[in-house]
Amino acid sequence: MNKTLGKKKKLAYIFYEGDTEELFYKRIFFKYLRGVPNKTKNLETGTNINKRIASELCYFLNKKENKGLDIYVYAFTDREGMKSDISEFDGEAIKKALNKKQVKKIENIEAIIMIESWFFYDLEGICDYIGLSYTDSLQRTYSNPERLTHKELQGLFRKGTRRQHYIKGEKGFLEKLDIDKIKRKCTALKEGIHMINEDFGLD
Repeated sequence: MNKTLGKKKKLAYIFYEGDTEELFYKRIFFKYLRGVPNKTKNLETGTNINKRIASELCYFLNKKENKGLDIYVYAFTDREGMKSDISEFDGEAIKKALNKKQVKKIENIEAIIMIESWFFYDLEGICDYIGLSYTDSLQRTYSNPERLTHKELQGLFRKGTRRQHYIKGEKGFLEKLDIDKIKRKCTALKEGIHMINEDFGLD
């Protein structure tokens, strides 16, 4: 998804944590952020995220060809906990470590509890994929995505007639999800998309 940087004054540098996130968010970016000049980076982990983002940005900004860019940083991360838990992400710490005027903004678009939690906003799509009836009882059981994790998703997969296992980064499943529905229902994702487009004068 990286675009030609030479003529771009403003650039969105977007980070995410793993293969599941890469496949899911690239669908999001392609549909809702197509007009935003960007560079993406899969950190392949959710640990030491502030240090890793700062290191990647430092390397990028020290390249001569990138000196004229204004950088807007967006990290798509998992809280790995409830809203009341402290987030590991610290945008101010990253900005302080870099000490670069080029970095105009650092924001976190965070999934509570994790990316799999957001998938439950399209429970109907999950049921269709695993061969399970989309019942009222099931909707009540999985009605609060922010309290659900990959463990509940694994359990749901086992209930399906196809007897599949949930595998992180499984392309077929991730492509089945209705991202329009997830965006519409998920406030954090919807607001994050709006913020990025607004920062680039597109919303």
